[in-house]
Amino acid sequence: MQTWIKDAQKFRVMVGTCVLYLITISLTLTYRHAPFAMWFVVPLSLLHLYFYGIIHELCHNNIFARAKTNIFFGNLLCPLNLVFFHTFKTTHLQHHRFAQVPEIDPVCTLNQYGKPFNPVWYLLVWPYYAVRWYIRHISQHRNRRRLLTNYLVFTAATYSLFGLGYVLGVLPWMLRFWLLPVYIGTVFLIGIRNLIEHYGCETSRYRTSRTLTNRLLNKLTFNSFFHLEHHLWPSATIAQLRELHIYNRDIYREKRAFIV
Repeated sequence: MQTWIKDAQKFRVMVGTCVLYLITISLTLTYRHAPFAMWFVVPLSLLHLYFYGIIHELCHNNIFARAKTNIFFGNLLCPLNLVFFHTFKTTHLQHHRFAQVPEIDPVCTLNQYGKPFNPVWYLLVWPYYAVRWYIRHISQHRNRRRLLTNYLVFTAATYSLFGLGYVLGVLPWMLRFWLLPVYIGTVFLIGIRNLIEHYGCETSRYRTSRTLTNRLLNKLTFNSFFHLEHHLWPSATIAQLRELHIYNRDIYREKRAFIV
C-alpha cells in the first residue's frame, strides 16, 4: 500500500470523509420527512467543503504516488461537488502560477483595474470568473475541440440528473440535500476562504497569500490555513506546512508577509 499512497494522513482524511458522507446522506434520506431534516444541510455542507479540500490535494498529486491515480479519484469525487476535475485542476494551478494577478488569476480578489472586489460581491461572482477564465483558456488550446466536448458532456450529464430527479419526483430532495450543501460548502464557504487567504494581498512571492496560525482552526482543517506555506510548497504534507512556517519566520518578517 505504501508504494501507491504518497501521503497516508491525507489518504485517511479522504477515506474518512467518504465514509462520513455515506453515513450522513443515508441518515438524511432516512429522516428526510422529519421536522429536523433541514439540519442535515449543516454537516452535508461541511462534508462538501472537505471534499473540496480533498479534490484540491488530488489536483496537486498529493495523496497518491502516481498522477493517474490522483486524476482517477479526482474525476470520481468531483461530480459530488458538481465540478469537472479538469476545470478545478486547471484553474487552481493557474491560480498558483499567477496569484493575485487580475484577469489572469481565475479566483483573484482584485478586479480588472487592480482594485479589491467588494467582499459581498466577490462571494457572488468568483465562480463565474473562474469558469469564464477556464472556457476562454480551453477555447484557445490546441485540443480545444476535445476539451470543450468533455466539459460540455460532463456539465450536461451532471445537471441532467436534476431533470431526472424532476421526472422521478425527487427534485426537492436533490435541491435541498445536494445542490444547497454544495453551494454553501464549495461556493459560499470557499469564497470566504479565498477572501481570508488573499484579500488585500499582492503579487510578490511572500505577499500573495495570508497564513492564519490559529491552532484550533488548523487542527480542524489539517493545517490548510498555512496558506502562504502551501503556495510556497504545494506538495507539502500536513506536518511540513507547520514546519515550513516555523523555518521561514525570519524571512516572513523581512518580507512583511501576511501572518495572522
